[in-house]
Amino acid sequence: MNKNEIIELNIEKLTYGGEGIGRIDGMTVFVSDTVAGDHVKAEITSVKKNFANAVITEIITPSEHRIKPFCPLANACGGCQWQHINYEEQLRAKKQIIEECMQKIAGIEVLVNDVIRSDEVKKYRCKVQYPVQQTKISKRFLAGYYRKNTHDIVNIKFCPIQPRIIDEIAEFLRKKAQELELTAYNEKKHFGLIRHFVFRYSQTNKDLLLTIVINAKESDFLSPTPYPLPQGRGNLVGEGASPPRLDSLKLKELCIAIKNEFPAISGVLVNYNTGRSNVILGKETELIEGKDYIEEVLDEKIFHISAESFFQVNPLTAQKMFSEVRKIVEEKLSIRSSSNRHCEQSEAIHQQSMNEWIASSQAPRNDISILDVYAGSGSFSMYLNDITSNITAVEESESSVNDGLENLKRNNIENITFVQGNADDVLKKMTGGEQEPENEDDEPIITEPQTFDIVLLDPPRKGCSESVIESVKKLAGKYIIYISCNPSTLARDVKLLSDNFIPEFIQPVDMFCHTYHVESILVLTKK
Repeated sequence: MNKNEIIELNIEKLTYGGEGIGRIDGMTVFVSDTVAGDHVKAEITSVKKNFANAVITEIITPSEHRIKPFCPLANACGGCQWQHINYEEQLRAKKQIIEECMQKIAGIEVLVNDVIRSDEVKKYRCKVQYPVQQTKISKRFLAGYYRKNTHDIVNIKFCPIQPRIIDEIAEFLRKKAQELELTAYNEKKHFGLIRHFVFRYSQTNKDLLLTIVINAKESDFLSPTPYPLPQGRGNLVGEGASPPRLDSLKLKELCIAIKNEFPAISGVLVNYNTGRSNVILGKETELIEGKDYIEEVLDEKIFHISAESFFQVNPLTAQKMFSEVRKIVEEKLSIRSSSNRHCEQSEAIHQQSMNEWIASSQAPRNDISILDVYAGSGSFSMYLNDITSNITAVEESESSVNDGLENLKRNNIENITFVQGNADDVLKKMTGGEQEPENEDDEPIITEPQTFDIVLLDPPRKGCSESVIESVKKLAGKYIIYISCNPSTLARDVKLLSDNFIPEFIQPVDMFCHTYHVESILVLTKK
């Protein structure tokens, strides 16, 4: 098998990454834009020792699961990978991907339930991050998702998986930025001003935040000194050069114009990022117009969401996931929710008193403790606070902790304690023993180990560090509930935990329709 060779093969299944898998002469071939059941011709693009990559040149016989994408840009845009697959098959494939990750990476068999579906498969995406580029000759602004496997932008005028208002605002921004002769960031040369447009939309209030990410330092950009332009570079902001005062004024004019044009925009912010990485947001954000947060209301709980904090992109499906975790906690610790309790009391015509009910519960509210690690702004904790005595929420991000503290105030919650810090360090201290003193001259501190009935883990895509895994083994007294957005790292971490904990089941949740991404709720019981 050689590069550029045309082969013919059947697609057997889908993988985490979105590609379909076929086999020819004992070699595994990954083919994008396919689905199980396709019979295709494909061109080999690369050949490795044990596998090859290919692209479709012809669909000989389409799979029964193949459908026409509802977005005209689906074949070019990298935002969705699976629009050509019917929704039921997407759900089946995601379940299969989780099962195979557990078998191949963790080396275990664990029950994987059917995926909890999203009620909305269009207009569900409430956080949108558009990179920005500019054409060389006309200086036209482009904003959208990257073309598949490139850093070339597909200039999206209409995206059916996000609220329509975001399309309208993005189009205004493109035209107004060009009109004001602002510049877009060039990642190869590290020149240009505007890097990203970031939108956060509230399904509850139908308003949103707009954050414009720029290639500048806050201290330089707000300087009153009218700095000269870098020589020979027009209006571009160059590495090490102070941004011109003119661009500062023009950018503020853009912020004011967009806020006045769209009443749905609650706030416009500028984020400063001069880094050369693919990290979208820098550390400093400035409010230019309006307010710096939106609110989402789920199950009568108010969530304060700022521009820099994490919140699920699909709030309505997130509500299902939060409720599912609550149900698991209730079942594991034999707790009955207030709504179920009310129904039971009505049916029994109050034959059992509240005191008798409390006595019959195996784990009364005041005996249950939960450790919420990578807690964000405390979403899971807020769904559990009324059935537990105390929750400790560990989160490194300052903005997320601030949102979490605001959530506690808004929802009158008193039994959640936020601990800001790196999870590795905070959890290691919780395990007790000799701790390093704050001052070098002081004696080491000996602390008592802590334990919690349940440890809740919701790490980023890269999963937990080995340090966190080792600490959790000591801290979790009964159960671990692990929420993951990456089946591969979930399986890796489960393998490390399986010496001390038994994986019971996984409940997948479809947070990201038409993509290969999937959320998983894994329940582990201490041996």
